[in-house]
Amino acid sequence: MKSLPLYNREFLDYDNDVAFDKIAKAVEQYGFRDCSWHNDTQPKLELEVDRDTCFVIWVDYSDPALSEHGEQRITGEYKPYWVSIYRDGSCGYGEENWEFDTVDGLIDKVKEMCK
Repeated sequence: MKSLPLYNREFLDYDNDVAFDKIAKAVEQYGFRDCSWHNDTQPKLELEVDRDTCFVIWVDYSDPALSEHGEQRITGEYKPYWVSIYRDGSCGYGEENWEFDTVDGLIDKVKEMCK
């Protein structure tokens, strides 16, 4: 029997599998891998660009009521898909962040970043 993907093991109530899987498939050619961790607010994919730089894709819950950012999602202050650049081992808010309403918008940005 095939085991659950990491993001499903870390986020047992996660409801955005279709989006996460579509993004993961589209960016795997660049070396992104599922690095989801239950202490984060949502699943993520990471690419270590070099020793000091990491690209992180955040894929929020589909249902804003399940998201830790539910209120901000409902008001439009927080988008469901993000890509961030972290430098110098920063683990807080990314130094550069792009938010998207659509999976395709996020994928296009990641492809542009990985050229």
